[in-house]
Amino acid sequence: MPKKKNTKTKAAPVPSRAGRPTDRSAVITELFRLFPTKRYTIKALAAASGGADRDGRGLTGEIVR
Repeated sequence: MPKKKNTKTKAAPVPSRAGRPTDRSAVITELFRLFPTKRYTIKALAAASGGADRDGRGLTGEIVR
């Protein structure tokens, strides 16, 4: 009896964060540089920079000011 071929597709590999900035202020600055006409909320910026909790939103607000 012949074996069946594997029909499942493999998941795409997760891109490394090697070229991305990891500092919160660097991430926010990079977003403003890449998309200058977009309006960002503090909540969205905090989530993108890695801190969606209350403290993260506070730090993000200080960085934006």
